[in-house]
Amino acid sequence: MAQPLLSSDTTSNPYNTTAPSVPQCNRIDDGPTKRGVVYLTAKGLRAASGISSNYNNTYPVELTGIVKEKRFKNDIQQINHALADYWPCPTCFIGGYVCIPCTLGLSLLCPNICVSGAEKYVQHLIQDQINYRMEYQDKHVKWSLHRSCGGGYIKIEWDDVTS
Repeated sequence: MAQPLLSSDTTSNPYNTTAPSVPQCNRIDDGPTKRGVVYLTAKGLRAASGISSNYNNTYPVELTGIVKEKRFKNDIQQINHALADYWPCPTCFIGGYVCIPCTLGLSLLCPNICVSGAEKYVQHLIQDQINYRMEYQDKHVKWSLHRSCGGGYIKIEWDDVTS
C-alpha cells in the first residue's frame, strides 16, 4: 500500500531539514598558517579609480630571507614599467578633468579606459608570471594589486615560519 503524500499529523515537518551525517575523517591539522604581509604604497600619479602609475620600489626589510632583493627589484620594475606603458598621456588626463562640467563627468571615461587597461595588464602580469616564479613557490609568496579611493597598493604575502 502506498504512503500518503501528506500525513494527517500536523506536528511533523514534511521537509527533511536535518543534515545528513558526515563521516569523520582523520586529518592532521597544523593550525592556521600565519602569513606575513608587506604593503607597497603608491608613489606616482593616481587615477580616479585608485590605481597609481608607479609603486614604491624600495626593498622592505621584512622580505629579507623570503625574497631576494634583486628578484624584488626586477619584479617591481616590471610592474612599474607595465603601468608606465599603459598609463594615459597627460593630455588625456587634462582633457578628462577640464571637460567634467560640460560632460557631467563622462569625460573621465577617456583616461579611465587607459587606466583600466593598465590595471588589467598588471593583474595578469602578477597572476600569470610573477606569482609563478620558482623561488616564490616554497614560501607561497603571493603578489596582488589592490585599488581604493584613497590610493592603491601592492600587497605581498608569504608563509611566515618564524612564529
